[in-house]
Amino acid sequence: MSSPPIQIRTSPPTGSTGVRPIRLHAAPRGDNDRIRAEVAGRIFYFGNASDTPEIAHAKRLCNSAYVAKISDDYTAFVDDAKNYYNTVFVVGTDPARVRKFLRTYRPLFMRKAKIALVKESRPRSRAQMLNTGFDDVFDLDTHPLEASVRLDAILGRVAHSHAAETFDDVLKTHMRFYADTKLLEREVRILALLIANRGMPVRKHLLTASTKSPHKSITPKSLQVLISGLRGKLKPNFRIVSHGASGYSFEEVSAVAERLATATRAETH
Repeated sequence: MSSPPIQIRTSPPTGSTGVRPIRLHAAPRGDNDRIRAEVAGRIFYFGNASDTPEIAHAKRLCNSAYVAKISDDYTAFVDDAKNYYNTVFVVGTDPARVRKFLRTYRPLFMRKAKIALVKESRPRSRAQMLNTGFDDVFDLDTHPLEASVRLDAILGRVAHSHAAETFDDVLKTHMRFYADTKLLEREVRILALLIANRGMPVRKHLLTASTKSPHKSITPKSLQVLISGLRGKLKPNFRIVSHGASGYSFEEVSAVAERLATATRAETH
């Protein structure tokens, strides 16, 4: 026996129009509740009808959603400053217009799951949607449970990517304390590893591993060049010391201690 539909009304932002009541079908309790509870969607559609099967399909995947019509001069409801959403559904029968919409607003959707929802997904049209920047393409034959699982995976990747970007931003900001000029990404990784082991030699193979990428491997010679570049960018009170086969270490130099050592050497001579 199917569960009765639930009526949910959302209040539109001040001065806005076009928000429709949202109908969500209660699902049996289980793992799927957890997946659906994470989806805050915004459904954009072309045309005059707001009750198409495609829109109904998108609503079943959302815990909450705005439904908004797209026009040629459309700008409303894209911003999430007042009402946060993490998933974008674009519904339309013209693939070219759907792709154009995403290309126009893609910078605003960078950290959101982007789903094209069409009546029928053909291989060529699907490939074009994905190449435009959609994360996935659903059609009316996509089972809601399968769509939820796929959507959950996309949101996981988006969150992981956001966390990695945030970590890199924090790391680069932290590096400004140690360097006078902007560091390359590989230099940031090497310096972070050296700082984490301050005063202790870090072996070369560990420093090389910290900079590996699927595109280009780092050779010992390249590491030597990177270390040389780093030394020139560090502030005067920091230095990287070579320990031969044992690797490199990061040390903080006390200006007072350095002057005393210089004076002592001068006296000895």
